[in-house]
Amino acid sequence: RILQHRNVVRIYGVAVDEQPLYIILELVKGGALNTFLKENANKVEVKDKMDMCLGAALGVEYLHSNQCMHRDLAARNCLITHDRVVKISDFGLSRLGVHYKLKSAMKLPIKWLAPETITTFTFSLKTDVFSFGVLVYEIFADGAEPWDGQTNAEVKVAVIEGKCVTFPKCTPEKVRKFFVERVFAKNPASRATMTEVVKLLQSCGASANTVMS
Repeated sequence: RILQHRNVVRIYGVAVDEQPLYIILELVKGGALNTFLKENANKVEVKDKMDMCLGAALGVEYLHSNQCMHRDLAARNCLITHDRVVKISDFGLSRLGVHYKLKSAMKLPIKWLAPETITTFTFSLKTDVFSFGVLVYEIFADGAEPWDGQTNAEVKVAVIEGKCVTFPKCTPEKVRKFFVERVFAKNPASRATMTEVVKLLQSCGASANTVMS
């Protein structure tokens, strides 16, 4: 409940008396970001996609400033309002803290995971940064699934080897270069922070206050 930011879906309460656990969230009428992107394929301008990326980045930066790991960043877990404000949502896997290691096996979204999560089942603020990079790929690819046509087993091998998704041609070169070199860095210590991501997007002209047509 303490988290309040324009780019984070407001949590009003949690019902924990019995399973399944219920989370009461702000109503965002625009729906899931991945659905919006697919329904508007080839209709959203690059500038507008940049603004979406920045909005999402500001939301994640805010979570990290409050020592909160999301652990499941993806376009399917973002909502978009009717005036095109992107909000980070779906906090089912989120945790307070800056580092977490799974105690038991669970099904994970392989195509969005950082290499260290795949190999050691650990999560950190830097694994969120890696997953955010895949979210940005989704935005520029009109909601297309990352690593399309490849199995989870193939993706595991590729990511562990240091490979990353190939951004669409519409992605600004400065953004593509930064994400390939800094966001998808195999070594988490070399990976950018969300504050650095925000600054990069702003330097490329992205605005979080633009109302898109």
